[in-house]
Amino acid sequence: MRSNPCKPTRSKRGPVRLLAACLLALAVTAMLPYLVSARPAPANVIRVALASPSLGTGVSRAELVCDGGFSVGSTSADGRGFVGRSSLAGGEVRVVPADGGVSVQSADGEVLVTSGADEALSLRSAGGSLTLRCGGKEYVCPGFLEFRAVGGALQVVNAVERETYVKCVMSTEIGGAASRETRRAFSVLIRTVPMGQKHASYGFDVCGTTCCQVYRGIFRQNEENDAIVDSTAGEYVTYEGAPIHCLYHGGNGGASCSSVAAWGGPEIPYLKSVSLPEDADNASEVWRYEFTQSELFDFLSSRSRFNGIRDGVESVRIEETDPDGSGYVTLLSVTDGDNNVFEIATSEKVRTALRFQSANFTVSYSMDAAVAVAGGEVEQVAVTRYVGADGETHEFESFADCPVAGTDAVADVDRIAFDGVGSGHGVGFSAVGAEQLVDQGYSYKYLLQFYFPGTQISKLA
Repeated sequence: MRSNPCKPTRSKRGPVRLLAACLLALAVTAMLPYLVSARPAPANVIRVALASPSLGTGVSRAELVCDGGFSVGSTSADGRGFVGRSSLAGGEVRVVPADGGVSVQSADGEVLVTSGADEALSLRSAGGSLTLRCGGKEYVCPGFLEFRAVGGALQVVNAVERETYVKCVMSTEIGGAASRETRRAFSVLIRTVPMGQKHASYGFDVCGTTCCQVYRGIFRQNEENDAIVDSTAGEYVTYEGAPIHCLYHGGNGGASCSSVAAWGGPEIPYLKSVSLPEDADNASEVWRYEFTQSELFDFLSSRSRFNGIRDGVESVRIEETDPDGSGYVTLLSVTDGDNNVFEIATSEKVRTALRFQSANFTVSYSMDAAVAVAGGEVEQVAVTRYVGADGETHEFESFADCPVAGTDAVADVDRIAFDGVGSGHGVGFSAVGAEQLVDQGYSYKYLLQFYFPGTQISKLA
């Protein structure tokens, strides 16, 4: 696969850029199939899947270390509490699937405890921190861990108190670079996400990846963020009494994308396009990709969505953009050398098909041509327009040969550029915009209600 020959130009690095990168990790917090009626989790404990065969992330083994020893038991009927039954000495153990259940073994393979077929087994620290290693990642886990065999692989769930969960996600998703008010807003959104119980049908509320929110236990937890979470304790965002679907992105170039433009489907009142000019010096992403005609063919044919392209690329056209007012591309067409047309609808499919930072971009064609300049000299310059048969000047719209203004020849258009702004799906909360609002003196509550119009901030009892 050919890499892009022209690296995207980006804005200055800084706290906003870092925050945008953190929020980009949540760019896929929700996909349209999950934009359904949400309801609060029934208890003050969040079930976070760290490995799940149902999501394609099951593991064959998990390793645990706890110097203070382990309490062994089961999960209460509501899935939120720990029922202790026995204990194990401190040190390192491993958990593996066994006979339809799970087996806890010592480091040298001695079986210490097993569960019955189709039964879960739960472990928590009897003293000190509990470290889990599975799926190539390491977690320092509060609460307790539940292990279950699903289809011959391990499902690992960390059941953790809600406010502790918010503090853990704060440490991995936002760090300490953003302003206090932006982090306060973010803490409220973190708390709201698991209330949608996106993965309830699999036996847990959320997963620990960018599919929901990145969770690594108490990894990198810090006192400043903990205090910010405490300052918003119990607060979450609702629309007509139900928790909202929290969508985040790094920046959008001045107008967020509507959910309809991103995924199609019915309109969601609080996920419409919201306008707020974003300072180009602070934009999370200002980028450009430029290709020759042959490079574009290599680039597109390496993407699965375009693997049927034949005999080069004749044009790439933006057919439609977000009807709600943002610049996100909602219908893109690509015509190949055999005159086959490939169309992609909805901005998220456009973004993922091209693997661009966002779907907020424009398309322009150009070529080098000899053009007369001041003093009668002739220079090779990049030309983006031509004079048509009507005598008017037009933008190039494809790689077709065109007469070029200021030249005496018909020349071959051979370059295309994609100029874009923003990062992520562009729906909902913008990191760049939030910091600008904070600089203007607005509070975290205003930020939330600005980016999710018509919503309220509610509080858990």
